[in-house]
Amino acid sequence: MATIPYYIDGEDADAGLWDFCWLGDIFLPGVVSIDVKDEFSFDTGKAQGNDGAPVTYKGRNPRTLDLTLKITNRDQFVEWLEVRKQLNAFASGKAVQPYQVTHPQAQSAGITSAYLKSISQPQPTSNQPWLISMSLIENNPAKPSKQNTAPAPKAQTQNTPFTLSPVPGDNLA
Repeated sequence: MATIPYYIDGEDADAGLWDFCWLGDIFLPGVVSIDVKDEFSFDTGKAQGNDGAPVTYKGRNPRTLDLTLKITNRDQFVEWLEVRKQLNAFASGKAVQPYQVTHPQAQSAGITSAYLKSISQPQPTSNQPWLISMSLIENNPAKPSKQNTAPAPKAQTQNTPFTLSPVPGDNLA
């Protein structure tokens, strides 16, 4: 697994690594940013005429990765046209395979592979970067479970004690 750069590391940090992304062996052009969305499933039952409802935790859904590519010059534009052809190849009747995702944001979330879900390619405007959006869904096959025996996450209250731990290297003095 790649080393994940982090800004707190000072001189050792390489913010540029956060700007690049590979999907399998396809390098995405431009500056790439990724948002990871975690979503959990719950069943709620409501008895008619009663206030409140029981909540049952059903598990975590596959996470969504929303990528934004910022295309700023002609070379990146030409690269994107070629990448787009490669990303559309699965639509030609081949079996759909997940892409290995190489980006610190995905790796920090523990996501190693994902399926391409959508590409939004709005019309470019003059003298502005071209922002292309892509959505991927985590490749996370269901694991066998014992009939939903996982306990529901406990709700936090204001009275829940917690401890703040300093981050190594922080100078809090």
